[in-house]
Amino acid sequence: MSGTLRFEGVGKVFPGAGPDGADLVAADGVDLVVGANDAVAVIGPNGAGKSTLLKMAAGVTSPTTGRIERTGRVSTVLELGTGVHPDLTGRENVDLLAALITGDRRRSADGLTEIVEFAGLAEVVDRPVRHYSTGMLARLAFSVAVHSEPELLLVDEVLSVGDLDFQSRCRERIRELRAGGATLLLVSHDLDLVTTLCDRAVLMVEGRTVADGPSAEVVDTYVGRPAPVRDPGRIGLRVDQEVVDAGTPVVARFQVPDDGRAHAVRLDYVVGAPSMFELVERSSSIVCATAVLPVTSPGPMSVELSTAGLPRGRYDLQATVLDESGQQVDAGAVPFTLDAAQGGYLLEVPAQLLVDGAAVGAP
Repeated sequence: MSGTLRFEGVGKVFPGAGPDGADLVAADGVDLVVGANDAVAVIGPNGAGKSTLLKMAAGVTSPTTGRIERTGRVSTVLELGTGVHPDLTGRENVDLLAALITGDRRRSADGLTEIVEFAGLAEVVDRPVRHYSTGMLARLAFSVAVHSEPELLLVDEVLSVGDLDFQSRCRERIRELRAGGATLLLVSHDLDLVTTLCDRAVLMVEGRTVADGPSAEVVDTYVGRPAPVRDPGRIGLRVDQEVVDAGTPVVARFQVPDDGRAHAVRLDYVVGAPSMFELVERSSSIVCATAVLPVTSPGPMSVELSTAGLPRGRYDLQATVLDESGQQVDAGAVPFTLDAAQGGYLLEVPAQLLVDGAAVGAP
């Protein structure tokens, strides 16, 4: 059986949660239909309302206006730690999460073994989950969700947390569930994942759906959207290219103020989830999307940042000039888009086909 989901004029307002105490509108008149056995992704910039939309779909929070209808058994993988009790073991949490999803407190030994093996947590399943890493928590929650016979599966960004082997198994399991009739609603900043798993995508901007169609077309619409206006600040922050091919560096340039106060510059990437960025210049590293560089003299400064291993999508680069006490002197922010690299395929030839360093019989 397949689940279904329907949003009709759905709005969500968080009173006083916006800037200067204003109301925050997270969803604004959203109409969305997810039919039986559909696989739909919701994409868009940070703060667009994507995760709020998924929480309303799951029933975790209620809409302020409009109505939501859902059918079928719902399994959700939302924020890390949702539904997990830190003092219970992994085994006990499997029983708890499965009971929340299925309403059945009994779980067979075979079912538990399958969940634990899929998550790769056999060695730690009897430890309290407060000692689990974020990746282990994600694997536990996802494994329970996809082994609870879901008819409507709601997933928010969790696939970006696990290692590559686990991500591959997650994708394959989702394909199996879809082949069995399950419906998928996915929120992700990984646009390659979106086009791989979902036939359809919805683009959200400022709480509204602005595009709905085949996933590849909506992703292209999103990547090609004009960059939002940012304030480069008095430091004149800029990037050499607003659209950068995956794997090529981002070059940022800015002007260090000549007022005697500049001691360091902090660079921040604003992304959907923490990422690792390698700082090529100065042999340092950006950990959790942040690096602090010392200022040796005022004037122009250039920094080259690696994009190796990053998912395609939109990012904001922020530069903050700090004084000796760590207080802000000046700042600027600019957007850039990381796109898929075009061409450049490498043909790997087995060693036995190499004669005097030349490939034999290879195209």
